[in-house]
Amino acid sequence: MKKLITLIIIGFSFAALSALPPRAQEDREISAIKKSKEARKLLGSRITSVMQTMQSEGIYSRYNVYEVKAANGCKTTAFVQYKSCGRAGGYTGPSCFDLRIGPIKACRAPMTGR
Repeated sequence: MKKLITLIIIGFSFAALSALPPRAQEDREISAIKKSKEARKLLGSRITSVMQTMQSEGIYSRYNVYEVKAANGCKTTAFVQYKSCGRAGGYTGPSCFDLRIGPIKACRAPMTGR
């Protein structure tokens, strides 16, 4: 019985060590948005800000919505759609996702100091 309990504890320890920190998935998504050629092409400038605005849950249909701002004052929306990666059940690593950018929501001239 002691061996069984020890094996269970060791098993849960390995699972806990392989889990992602809470913000790791969001950091991966923000990084993908900032590196996105589509976002830079659409906004026409470097990306200055990416903020999560909405999150929805559901099996393989979960998505996150981010507001993306550029240095030239333009804004757009980025949609992160989660998908199945074909991994075994119980996988605790990062989720696979597709990224969709646009359309432009607004453009304004950036504020300049006098």
